[in-house]
Amino acid sequence: MVGASAGAIDPDPERLWTLAPPRFLRRVPGRESFEHELDGVRVIVKRFRGGEPRDWWSERARGLALRSPARAEAENLLALRALGCAVPEPLWWAEERSARVNPWRGRGRSLLVQRYVPHERTLADRGAAAFAPALGAFVGKLHARGWCHRDLYLEHFLVAQNALVLIDLGRARHARELARRWIVKDLAALAMSCPPEAPRRARLAALASWRRAQPDARRLRGAALRALVASIERKARRLAAHAPKYAYDRAAQRPLGWSEPS
Repeated sequence: MVGASAGAIDPDPERLWTLAPPRFLRRVPGRESFEHELDGVRVIVKRFRGGEPRDWWSERARGLALRSPARAEAENLLALRALGCAVPEPLWWAEERSARVNPWRGRGRSLLVQRYVPHERTLADRGAAAFAPALGAFVGKLHARGWCHRDLYLEHFLVAQNALVLIDLGRARHARELARRWIVKDLAALAMSCPPEAPRRARLAALASWRRAQPDARRLRGAALRALVASIERKARRLAAHAPKYAYDRAAQRPLGWSEPS
C-alpha cells in the first residue's frame, strides 16, 4: 500500500486492515468505519474495498487523476479545511495501487484515518430546527466556494460545542461553477432528511440563510424563487422514493439488509 501522512501518526496499514474493532460506526458493502486510538490520539478509521464506479467514471471523464475513496476523502478534507470549513482533520491515508485503476467494489483496498471530532449528537438525532439558520449558512458558504457534498443529510452534521461540523466528504465535488442540479440535490437531500414535524419556519430560515451566502441566489425573487423551491421539493420526493439505504444496526453490530425509506 502507498499513501501519505497529513498528521503526526504513521500506522501499520495491514494491522489497521485486519483489526477487529469492538463495534462499527457504519458497515456496508465495500466500506466500514470505527473508532480507534493511535499513538494516544482518538481517531476514526475508514476502510474501503474498491470504490463507486460512477464516481470513477465521472473523474475520468473530467480528466482528473484517478483516486481511491480514501485518498479522495483525505484530499477533499484538506482542501475544505484550507478554506476554513468545519470538517474533520485527515491524519493519514493509504491505498493499494490497484485501488486507483479498478473502480469495482471488492478490489483495491484503501484506508483513511481522521481525527475524532468530539460531539454531542448529529442533527438527525434532535435539535435540527434550532440550528436551521446556521445550517443554511454552512451549506450556502460551501456552495459559494464551489463545493457540493452529494450526500448532504442531517446525519452528516455533528453538533460539537454548539457548532456544526460536516463529515463524510468522500463524494464531495468541487467545480469552478457548480451545476444547478448539484445544488438542488444537496438541498433536496437536506429537505428529505428533515423530520416531518420540523416547523415550516425552520425550513424557511435555513433557505433564507443559504440564499444570503449565495450571490446569485440573493437576486432570486418571485417566480424564479418559487421555481427553485419546486425543483428542490421534486428532487426530495424522488430521493425518498428511489434511494434505498443500507441499514446497519450499531447496537447488534450486524447489517439489516436493504430497506426502502418510508
